[in-house]
Amino acid sequence: MRTVFLLAMLVLAVLSPNSLVRAQAPASGAACDCSLYPGNTQKTIITTICIDSVMYDVEVYYCHRVYNPLVTLSCSSTSYVNASTSFDKICFINGSVLPVGKEAKIMQAVYYLLDPLGADINSVRPLIPYCDSYPNYYCWQVTMPRCVEVANNCLKNCAITGDDICCEDLWRLCVDRATGSVTKLRIDNGSCTHPTEECNRCTTIPCGFVPGTLESCQN
Repeated sequence: MRTVFLLAMLVLAVLSPNSLVRAQAPASGAACDCSLYPGNTQKTIITTICIDSVMYDVEVYYCHRVYNPLVTLSCSSTSYVNASTSFDKICFINGSVLPVGKEAKIMQAVYYLLDPLGADINSVRPLIPYCDSYPNYYCWQVTMPRCVEVANNCLKNCAITGDDICCEDLWRLCVDRATGSVTKLRIDNGSCTHPTEECNRCTTIPCGFVPGTLESCQN
């Protein structure tokens, strides 16, 4: 009888709504790469970015995850997330040389590529709903390094002790039916606050890039 009872409780736990819609909680904090959630592998895309009117060939190491059913992630303990994007390394290829001293502009250019309101290389923009229809928003979470270093013509997350810090944002997006413009709301549930630490031995990148505000070529 006890065995039957325990089996019944196990079945209820597996079929509970929370187990179907929530991602596994991370062990601690955010991760700038794809290691935070098991089963997701990092991928790369070869493309071009523009910095101060100069074009560069780059290979971006990133992952983009679409959730169906929706999940809650480290940056969102209460809000459901439609998709999340993480990136942690940008390598300059095909003879392009990384412009040292322009690390923040490099990160902005890559953010623009992944931004649903920018280059939208993951084709998220068509999925953003009207603000007056159900579902009335699309939640996009983006994670990127706060601290970076240059190595082998690449700009990458700095993993030196004390410098492995990530920027993490959750944006709630919907389209105004009358104007066609996208309404943006940054969601902050506590763990999604921007880090303020200055990097110890690495370059500090400002957090808080806003979707739709970055141009493909930074002046």
